[in-house]
Amino acid sequence: MVPLIHGQWTEVRTLAVGEAQTFPTPDGPTNRSYFSRRTDSTTFGDLALLELHQRGIEGTRRVGAVVDGAAWGQLFIDLHAPEAVRILDFAHAAEYLTAIAQTPGPDGPLLPAHE
Repeated sequence: MVPLIHGQWTEVRTLAVGEAQTFPTPDGPTNRSYFSRRTDSTTFGDLALLELHQRGIEGTRRVGAVVDGAAWGQLFIDLHAPEAVRILDFAHAAEYLTAIAQTPGPDGPLLPAHE
């Protein structure tokens, strides 16, 4: 989400592409590029094709895709890199684990619910 004027917000989809290194650097992947658009997921998938083509995604031996678990993200990966290793981002993984831990079990929830 990005802020607009008058206190409004809008959803912007972003693709970040980088090259993983054998010996990682503190700054993370190198040769990074970004592609963002304020559009629906289907149009974004179509528009991102040029960026991915320019980056040579179709000739890449291994692809890792870090996503938030949304259905449109899975469809995006299916379209552009179906062989990619899918990785749930940390913030969403933690959110899902917290919800599981707050589910009542025989001895109650593992974590108290936040109010």
